[in-house]
Amino acid sequence: MLPLICTWFSSTWPYIRTLDLAISRELVQHRCSMLPDRLPFTASMEGRSILSVVNVLVVDPFEPWRRFVLLILKDNPSLQIIGVASDGLETVQKAGELQPDLIVMEISLPKLNGIDAARQIRSATPKCKILFLSREPDPEVARFVLREGARGYVLKEDLVKDLSVAVETVMLGKRFVSRGLAFYDFSDTAES
Repeated sequence: MLPLICTWFSSTWPYIRTLDLAISRELVQHRCSMLPDRLPFTASMEGRSILSVVNVLVVDPFEPWRRFVLLILKDNPSLQIIGVASDGLETVQKAGELQPDLIVMEISLPKLNGIDAARQIRSATPKCKILFLSREPDPEVARFVLREGARGYVLKEDLVKDLSVAVETVMLGKRFVSRGLAFYDFSDTAES
């Protein structure tokens, strides 16, 4: 009896498996068709509506880097680039005019460095979140800017892998430090 059952099972298994896969695939496609292509930011964004678009100001003195950052960010439908700047003074001026939700900013800026620009921006527009970009893999620099109120620190060498995740993390009210600095402890930069 057992050999007969085994023979029947082995001969019908491919058909059962194909039917099972087809039903599973159909169910998954149906469930996925009910979801949007990408979910917008939904967690607590300090009083904003659940489906808010995040207004972003991008700052870098070197135009090719600025374009590269814009290229990475433009794929996220939850982000709207509202301006670009190339130095610290221009950044402070545009932040005051445009009132961005997020500033993605190089730390080393001409005319007014990124840290001083961030201080002025935070005093004028305290709800604006700042995410620093840097070539400097020094954990003490990252620790300093986080203590000063920045929400994130992304190394330019990790930009492709980290920028989108960093933006989403920061907009969800959490801190982000690039994976190149993951072995360091930043718990002493408690959120203010």
